[in-house]
Amino acid sequence: MMTAEQLLNMNQRRMRRVRNTIQGVRKYEITKELPDDYIVLDLNATGFRPGADRIIQIGMVKYKNGKQVDTFQTLINPRRFIPIEVTRTTKITNFLVEDAPFIEDQIEDFLSFIDYLPIVTHNASLHMKFLYALEHIVEIELPVLTVVDTARLARKALSTISQENLDELTMYLHRAHDPEDIMNHCATVNHIYHLCARVL
Repeated sequence: MMTAEQLLNMNQRRMRRVRNTIQGVRKYEITKELPDDYIVLDLNATGFRPGADRIIQIGMVKYKNGKQVDTFQTLINPRRFIPIEVTRTTKITNFLVEDAPFIEDQIEDFLSFIDYLPIVTHNASLHMKFLYALEHIVEIELPVLTVVDTARLARKALSTISQENLDELTMYLHRAHDPEDIMNHCATVNHIYHLCARVL
């Protein structure tokens, strides 16, 4: 089994490969603060190229005072073929999204659910680039969102974490890497967030 540091290094290398897939000014703001009210966000897409590939699933969980209060989950019809390797990891088939809504039909509900709360997500650069690529795809201006990246938090936590907490963090990082149900993935991201918040 890989260590937490090895998982984070592998994750960092993968993120470098997608960092320059879409041009433009970064509109979201990474924060070092750890809010009690926030949205945990996860996305699945037809690939790893924001702007070229398309979102096929959105999962979000809303937390107030650290407690779950609401969820948002939808499949999205990407208007294009979902590659077989994506289906293998996400279990989302072309048949499943055939009657799903288009992204422009969900963007209003999506933004209403977020309601300007901070976003907590793993690999923020990838997920936020997919979100802001929607400005060009559906011709809508998105607000400047505040973002907490749990991958960054986990890397920072490695220098101060106890062995017991390190074992727990390693377990959750493995889950964050493994394909799973999108809402379970949101729960995993929330566990990483809370664990890092305890030790930082």
